[in-house]
Amino acid sequence: MNEKNVFHHQLSWGDADRGWKMRIGKGGQIYSLIGPFGEAMPPQIHKGSEWNDEVWQLVSVCSSKNDATLVKVGSQKKRPLAYFIHGSGIYKRDPQCMDAFYNPILAESVSPSSYAILNWGQHAHVPSIHRSSALYYTRMNVLQDGTIELNYAIHNFGSDLLDYFNTPWGGVRHSALPTHLLSRPEGGYAPTEFVSFGGDGIIDANQSGGWSGFFTRNAPEAWGVALVFGNSEQNQKAVKLRYRWGYAGGKKNARDYFVSVVNPRVPVGKNQTLNVRIYIIVDQLKNISRRAEDLIPKTRYHVSSLEKSPPLTVECEAENYVGKLQLSAWPTAGSRPLFLVRQRATGKTFVTDDLYAFASRDDFSPYHPAYKGRAPVVRPYDGKTEYLKLLGFAGDDFSLKMPGHDGAHHSDPSGSSPQENSLHGIRR
Repeated sequence: MNEKNVFHHQLSWGDADRGWKMRIGKGGQIYSLIGPFGEAMPPQIHKGSEWNDEVWQLVSVCSSKNDATLVKVGSQKKRPLAYFIHGSGIYKRDPQCMDAFYNPILAESVSPSSYAILNWGQHAHVPSIHRSSALYYTRMNVLQDGTIELNYAIHNFGSDLLDYFNTPWGGVRHSALPTHLLSRPEGGYAPTEFVSFGGDGIIDANQSGGWSGFFTRNAPEAWGVALVFGNSEQNQKAVKLRYRWGYAGGKKNARDYFVSVVNPRVPVGKNQTLNVRIYIIVDQLKNISRRAEDLIPKTRYHVSSLEKSPPLTVECEAENYVGKLQLSAWPTAGSRPLFLVRQRATGKTFVTDDLYAFASRDDFSPYHPAYKGRAPVVRPYDGKTEYLKLLGFAGDDFSLKMPGHDGAHHSDPSGSSPQENSLHGIRR
């Protein structure tokens, strides 16, 4: 497939014989990983979800609002009330807007050996009445030996309780890397059974050796990619960590996709942040165990909530605010993010805490005839808004005026000390 519209940045290490190239999409997703084994990612033939599903990405779920009910819409069965905030973008399944839409980039930073990106996560299942309150921060550090350190932070700035995560949802092209190996807690590794995803391919992380890998074959010289997710009791206690795997579709499905998921299950409430650090290794199987053992103690998972933040002064010239904004650099209890957006119809910029301010709305009943509520469909992907950047975090006493509002405007999009993977340290 043509990757022109999704490509945003590339990291690489080594040469063609022993190195790798990683491509990052506009939504913050890892959509390509090329090593001595070829392309590791699936061929992207899942209609309507190209570059948005069969990639490595963050996913957040509010279990209480995630409705699995299937509804027939036209000739297809869909889940109109599914609640999955993807770290890539939306499925191309809204008949009112079939264009690709990737998670808006709100900040990014580049150096020769690292890349950081901050995105506003989007509900994958569209059209939807759900709103997203998830900021996805990803920092990818390339270590001296070619190891990829992945630092994630998922910040919840809304009232929906996020309590089920993929960090990341991922997997590989099965035809290129057909052998899946799972490490053992006592040492060593063993091949797993070839099972369907959602079946028996699931284990608590502390019952594994802390890493899994996909290889061209089960032999010392075989090349592959390993994911180091850790197995400490501390991580298990903090986030109830699981590892999941299995093939998508049938065993001979043309999707050619074997799923691999790191699955924290921990509540993350308003103004809380889930922090994760894991590692990716591209190497021959004979070297993986040794390299993984050094990295396993460095993996981490924890939920943080900051009480204090350094001040941040931002010069702003927008339609509804001109002057210096006195903000916080990081989210704290009682704060809310402020964004700079442009209304495409007028070309005017606005400071807002409501990323849905200019999004079109629609009646939800045609998409879910049994729905009795009054919440409308909201479409932040309708092209009416250009999402420019995150400005910083404001206190509850800060007020704004927006078009169509008579007074102060406040919104709720969903109805620790600084770390490398916290929401600071990238240019806004």
